[in-house]
Amino acid sequence: MTFRGTPPVPAVIGGDCCPGSAPVLDESISVSPGGAMKNVVVWIQDGPNLDIGPMPERVLAQKGCDYVPHVLALRTGQTLVVTSHDPTIHNVHIEAELNPSQNFSESNGETHAVHFDRPERIRFKCDVHPWMTAYACVFDHPCFAVTGSDGTFEIDHLPPGKYALKAWQEKLGEKSMQVTVSGDKPADVKLEFSGE
Repeated sequence: MTFRGTPPVPAVIGGDCCPGSAPVLDESISVSPGGAMKNVVVWIQDGPNLDIGPMPERVLAQKGCDYVPHVLALRTGQTLVVTSHDPTIHNVHIEAELNPSQNFSESNGETHAVHFDRPERIRFKCDVHPWMTAYACVFDHPCFAVTGSDGTFEIDHLPPGKYALKAWQEKLGEKSMQVTVSGDKPADVKLEFSGE
C-alpha cells in the first residue's frame, strides 16, 4: 500500500497528560519516508467464511494517552480487550451504530472485554482526551488485514479464484480492485492512495 504525493508531516495533537508521556502524533495518515502506508484496512468483499481455527483475543491499549494500535480489524464475536496502562482516567467511548454503543472509564491496570456481533467500522474515542482516537473494523469472515509500517499485508487461506479486494483509509476513503488468487503463488497486489 503506497501513498502518491508529498506525505503529510505528523502533527502533535496531544499528550502531556501523564507523567513522562511523549507528545502524541497524528496517525490519521501514516506514511513512511518511502511512501508506504500504515493502518490501511484491506479485505475481500463478501469474503468466504472460512474455518481457520480459534480467534485469539485482540487488544486495544491506552498508552501514553494514545490508543495502540490506531487501527485494528477483528471478526464478529472475537474478544477485544480494552486496557489502560496510564496513571490517569480515560473513558472509552465506542461509537457503534449496528452494534451497541458503549462508554466506560478505565484507569491504570483496568480492562474491559467487548464483543461485536455485526460487521461495521467503529470509532473509539476518549472524551477526556479528545485527541485519542482509534478504529476497529469488524468483519463476518476472516479475509482481512491491516497494513504494517512497510505498507504490506497478507490475507491467508483464500481458495483459488477471482475476488474483489477493498481497502479503507480513515482520511482518504476506499479503493477497490480485482485480484486473482492461484494455488501456486501469492497474488501481487499494489494499491495507491493519493494525497492530491
